[in-house]
Amino acid sequence: MHDLSGAEPEQFTVPKTIQSQFMTYVKAGLKNSGFQNLIASADSLVPEKAMIFHTPEGKLLNGVIDLIVKKGNTVTVLDYKTHSGSALDADTLERYKKQVGLYAHGLATLYPGCKFECCLLVMYSTGKSELVWC
Repeated sequence: MHDLSGAEPEQFTVPKTIQSQFMTYVKAGLKNSGFQNLIASADSLVPEKAMIFHTPEGKLLNGVIDLIVKKGNTVTVLDYKTHSGSALDADTLERYKKQVGLYAHGLATLYPGCKFECCLLVMYSTGKSELVWC
């Protein structure tokens, strides 16, 4: 065991190309009008909700929901995805849809009686984004 008290955190520099790509994704997501409308109309927003829950089959899962949007009696589970291409392939899209569907299932006990919707904010390296409803 090492005594790290008083130790300085390791410093590193993120390469400019990675910084630039990250900003492309962020700008694409923030410019998405569907995302803007969803956020603007919300009664409440819960970012980065960590959860441990059982699937419908009884399997224990843990995950972090990127954003929960509540408006009236509707809860929208939103997951952010980045992609280096210009479109998601069908298999990847189905896997992502299953993931947010499981998140909605896990949230049902926290929001009894609510209707659930799921969507993905997919941000592409091209600077485009799309809000995909599941």
